[in-house]
Amino acid sequence: MKTRDRENLLKLTAIVAVALLAGDSLVIQPLSARWKETSDQITELREKLERGTQLVDRERSIRRSWRIFQRDDLDENRSLAENQVLKAMETWMADSGIRLTAAKPQWQDFDNRFSTYNIRLTAEGDIRQCVTFVHLIEKDPLPVRVEEIEYASRDKDGKNLAITMSISGVQFGENLQQ
Repeated sequence: MKTRDRENLLKLTAIVAVALLAGDSLVIQPLSARWKETSDQITELREKLERGTQLVDRERSIRRSWRIFQRDDLDENRSLAENQVLKAMETWMADSGIRLTAAKPQWQDFDNRFSTYNIRLTAEGDIRQCVTFVHLIEKDPLPVRVEEIEYASRDKDGKNLAITMSISGVQFGENLQQ
């Protein structure tokens, strides 16, 4: 093989190598990245479609629950609503045997949409009484729920517990009552 032919072959090989490198950098890598991005978007859209389909399938049940929730909110009159919750608390305490040591009620308004009646309370009892108390709150048809709960031992044996918790009830505004 002649020197000139070798030079031409080396030039051709160098040009092909540069073209492949440029093609990889300018075409293949961007297309590969776009392909992965598109694949991720398709996966995300499929998940959203699945959640949407499940929501549509449960629509009747959700609407029925929402109607019950709206119907069963706290009384429109704040003093009657407070009385509802306080009477229920007395019942929960009597049924569980727990002793109330402190309670701090307060209303919180969210425009004309809804209000919440929040009670921060501290009570004492044994483990069975504390668990029963929380269970009675959660299963009560009154629209209250336990927002936060903390247990602490009052003695070194752990037989006497203090429970500090926040419960809240909801009262809907006029535009949500429809």
